[in-house]
Amino acid sequence: MQFDKVSGKNFIPVAMQLFDSLYYFCYMANPKIKILLTPFDKAIESLCWLLIISIWILVFVNYPKLPDIIPIHFDLSGNADGFGAKENLFALPIVITILAIGLSFLNKFPHIFNYMAAITPGNAIRQYTLATRFIRFLKLGTVIIFGMIVFGMIRSAGGNA
Repeated sequence: MQFDKVSGKNFIPVAMQLFDSLYYFCYMANPKIKILLTPFDKAIESLCWLLIISIWILVFVNYPKLPDIIPIHFDLSGNADGFGAKENLFALPIVITILAIGLSFLNKFPHIFNYMAAITPGNAIRQYTLATRFIRFLKLGTVIIFGMIVFGMIRSAGGNA
């Protein structure tokens, strides 16, 4: 057993108490409520996945037409300053697909998010709805940015994007 040298008290019960408090704070404090998607939320979610599918189609349609070496990095002015094999074009759709799946999975557990206000049974539905909608818009914005990057890479490589 470990003892505090000053007071002689046992540290283990104190550590266990802190662990229990932390566990309760992180996982048990907020009520677990299933948030139903509104038609607006469903539209945003559908738009995200439609754009991801469009990015994949854009890559597959233009891939055979691209040269073996394509621009893969651009400076702030939009000029290509890094080049690589055309297979590198698949990295962006793979990353955005994994990211979108991860954000969609995360949205199923709004009770584990950090909130500025205390979550109570009275405000949980509103706070969870706002938080999950924020994640949805974050996902949409990220998909749009990745799509624009893929489009720019294909266009600058001479594809018909």
